[in-house]
Formats: sequence, structure tokens, C-alpha cells
Amino acid sequence: MRVLTTYKNVKVVERPAGTVNILNLKKKKKKKRYSRGMGDIDALHTAIGKHTRRVTKGQLEGISTWLDLSQKSAQNKKDGAFKDSLKNSSKSLRKMNRQLAKAQPDFMDEIVNMRSTKRAMRKRLRRMF
Repeated sequence: MRVLTTYKNVKVVERPAGTVNILNLKKKKKKKRYSRGMGDIDALHTAIGKHTRRVTKGQLEGISTWLDLSQKSAQNKKDGAFKDSLKNSSKSLRKMNRQLAKAQPDFMDEIVNMRSTKRAMRKRLRRMF
């Protein structure tokens, strides 16, 4: 058995009988396994982590924008940071809100897609009708 070439995830091998085989070296990703009823909790845990990261990133972006703008205003004119404070604050809040607006739907989508939430909704709908 002789190796002819090796690519990223594929190895081309020549067998003694003269045949050429292509071997796939990429391993399959294992599926996550949970105890019964723990899948929803893990999904919620992941969603909370993503939500927190997005909110923090939005706050950081807004505050850093405000700092940059106020420093630029202070350098350009006398009492510039004070004079332009409302303009700089509104600009930074706009930037922060763009990030925060993305965080909420991700979190809510995960809650809506949870099995326990769907089960509770079906139960309530059955009682209504």
C-alpha cells in the first residue's frame, strides 16, 4: 500500500493489486447527547450566553463610540466635548441600539422553539377550545 497524494481531508492510496482507493480522513462530528429533558435546558443556557455576549458587545461598541466622538470634539474646539455631548451621546446610543436589537430576537426565538414551551402552548389552546 503506497500513498500517492494527501489533500486537506482526503488521502489517495494505491493498493498492491493496482487499485486506487480514496480515503476520507474527515471525522464525523458527534451529536450532542443529553439526559432526558435536559436538551431544552442546554439550548436555553446557550441562548443566554449568546444574548449576554451580544448585549455586552453592543454596550462596548456604544461606549467606545461615545469616547472617540467626545475626544474628537474636545480636540477640535474649546469645550467641544461639553458642547457636542448630546450629539455624541445620541450617535453612540444609536450604534448601541443596533446591536441590542439583534440580541432580543435570538433569545426569544430559542424560548419559543423549546419543547416545553410548545407543550405548554398546546395545553393552553386545548383548554380554550
